[in-house]
Amino acid sequence: VPDVELQQEIWPVDVDQGQIEQVLLNLFVNAWQAMPDGGRIGVGLRAEGARVRIEIEDAGQGIPADLLDKIWNPFFTTKDKGTGLGLGIVKNIVEAHGGTIQIANREPQGARVTIDLPVRTAEGNA
Repeated sequence: VPDVELQQEIWPVDVDQGQIEQVLLNLFVNAWQAMPDGGRIGVGLRAEGARVRIEIEDAGQGIPADLLDKIWNPFFTTKDKGTGLGLGIVKNIVEAHGGTIQIANREPQGARVTIDLPVRTAEGNA
């Protein structure tokens, strides 16, 4: 069971629910695969100015520094049976929603994915 942190009031965002579910599923699967001996996945959701921030953390080995710049490239993978399309698609979906996504290593171990999505204004635009 993942650790979940939710801020009391989160502003609405305009997203395609199916696409964002796909983003989160892909990131959860990656986090799970990064911890073959088990571990915890943390999830945070909070308002950050005019954006909603989603953070997903795992307790895996992290991403080698020389690969951090390559993980978004189509067909790049370190997995035996991976296609290398997952994170590229994730990034495209997030950016198509006006958002940003970043991955960084955590100390002492693991990785953190940070997604920022624009909130809906009274006019319906971000």
